[in-house]
Amino acid sequence: MAKENGLPSGRKQAFGVVVFGALAVFLVGVTVYGYIAAAAHLGLIGHPQKTRMQACFHVPETKISYRETAPAHYDCDAYLAHGRGRTRMSFSSYPAQHTEVAQEPWGRWVPVERGLWSRLGRVALPLVPLAFAALFARWAVRSASLYRRFRGWRNSSLLPTGSCE
Repeated sequence: MAKENGLPSGRKQAFGVVVFGALAVFLVGVTVYGYIAAAAHLGLIGHPQKTRMQACFHVPETKISYRETAPAHYDCDAYLAHGRGRTRMSFSSYPAQHTEVAQEPWGRWVPVERGLWSRLGRVALPLVPLAFAALFARWAVRSASLYRRFRGWRNSSLLPTGSCE
């Protein structure tokens, strides 16, 4: 279908409303997930508890690419005793170090962030999908307003006299 009076067809506008609206809702969900995970990593939810690293394995420096190498680090295992038995956790740490961990709502135990920049990153990162969600929501509302405007033009007095529609 060709454009009539400079506006795209109604089907294209309706498709834009559905697609942009669905993307906006999906990105709001990603933002909510990001903030829930951030709350656990910051120790605000999930019953933060201290645990001690028990078994640590040294991972030597590895070459990722021609120019880039991953630094040497320790992969440590910790066990947390709670009401349902023992839970094994594994993350980078140092041997015999006490670490605070918190449980995410979906059951995974994560270390609580202590550094300022890592905390700021956990709070700021979910703002990226939220900004895109706002952009897609704006496009969906604009598409909906164009669709409403276009829908009333057929068989109306707004069409030029003698038009075949």
